[in-house]
Amino acid sequence: MASIRRTILFLAILAVLTRCNSVKVKDEPTLTTASELANRGNKNAWEEMAKALAAPPPEKEPDLHSKIFERLSVMDPQKALPILEPYLTDRIEKKRAGAVSAWSRQLSRQPSQANSAKLSAAIASNQKTYSILLPEEIQALSEMDGPEALAILKEELNAKRGNRELVVQALGKILSREVAGRKTPEESKPEQPVEEDTPSVPEAPPETGKGLTEEDIMGYIPGATEKGDGENFYSSLPEAEKILIDAIAIEDDSGLDLLVLRNIQTAWGTEWEDHFYSLYKEESFVSSFRGRILVFWAQRTEREKLAEAAKLRKLYKPAGEDLKPFILQAISILEGKTPEEILAELTNPPKPKVAKRSVVLPAKPVAESRRVPWFGRRHSLGESIWHNVDAHTAMLLRQYGENPAPEARLVYSALSKIHPSKDYYQLRQIERPLYERRFLFYLLSMIEGSRRSADWKVYAIQKTLGLSAAESRHLLDAFKREGRLLY
Repeated sequence: MASIRRTILFLAILAVLTRCNSVKVKDEPTLTTASELANRGNKNAWEEMAKALAAPPPEKEPDLHSKIFERLSVMDPQKALPILEPYLTDRIEKKRAGAVSAWSRQLSRQPSQANSAKLSAAIASNQKTYSILLPEEIQALSEMDGPEALAILKEELNAKRGNRELVVQALGKILSREVAGRKTPEESKPEQPVEEDTPSVPEAPPETGKGLTEEDIMGYIPGATEKGDGENFYSSLPEAEKILIDAIAIEDDSGLDLLVLRNIQTAWGTEWEDHFYSLYKEESFVSSFRGRILVFWAQRTEREKLAEAAKLRKLYKPAGEDLKPFILQAISILEGKTPEEILAELTNPPKPKVAKRSVVLPAKPVAESRRVPWFGRRHSLGESIWHNVDAHTAMLLRQYGENPAPEARLVYSALSKIHPSKDYYQLRQIERPLYERRFLFYLLSMIEGSRRSADWKVYAIQKTLGLSAAESRHLLDAFKREGRLLY
């Protein structure tokens, strides 16, 4: 009988505690308890969470409001959204940002046109009331589709505030969805390269003195085969892309050019080269914008850079004056030289050397092929060891893969310092790494500059260059004394 009474008393106390203010939210543990009770249908728990948002955060829990917004973003939307709605336009930025993020997350979990309209209306109101949109508001707009979000982002972009980069990225996300929506399932599949159907690059046109047409210039961009249709082409662009282009093409604003072009390229995927050609054909754009399309293509080209640069060199002389600076910039990107050096080469080309009859010119020696053996003779290192070192480093370079050995990473790092513009596949094609200019200097500098013991440095040289311990120690000592001779 006593046990039954204790059980009834416990249940009564539990019921009273559930209905009273025992779930008052004042820190993270009480917030966890309140959210669990709210998920079970406790109305008092919802009210306590709303009261905690309305009150100033406790001194010991200054981020309590952020934690409540995070909890509400994954709870029942029918009860969470009414709590969030007043804070969508709150004057305190932190509360406004938390409410917008929570509301946007609720929309991603359960899309609703009415709730999406409420969010866009609140952000539009904030745009007029406050000086600048918050990053959370821009992020929320990037997840929305519709003219309301585009109108807000367009106004924010044209206002030239400090968040233009975020607005461009948001428009890029919307553009990617617009482009994907235009494609059929078959068109959305990645294209398979077919060598037989790949169009060949045309020969450079003769220098007739009449100047080059757009077809002459853009014919050297692989994939640029379609032409734009003037105003009809521009009107057919996705709305997000029109906003991006108008922001930098109507006015000459180079600050956002690269970011805008990068987002357009990402949105169009494998079709970006054809699409950029059509953008180039749009004559209403300023020349600097059209020229930057050419420069952007040069920055994105990874193969046959020197061959493409040679073709662009042939285009320079007959090109128009407004496009010549951009052709110079594109060549400088491809060849790794300054535009001034290229201009000097184009205006004053060196005279070709003509060999005398019956004289066979020797093959061009490998760069700096004499420096390493000379350094070895100076420090009593036998010349035969350099052949073994060259073969060993070449083997390590060829074996460089997904999980390379430490010694292979050292060889690759040293060559990357010498040829920063070459990618992994180009570096692997180097046949004689040792005789590349300054290779041995950079390799030994990295080993000597490490904070390891002398024995470790000798062991690293052994593994990397394939030398014995005595030879490695001798080479390290010589490098410490006169390493600058290898530079």
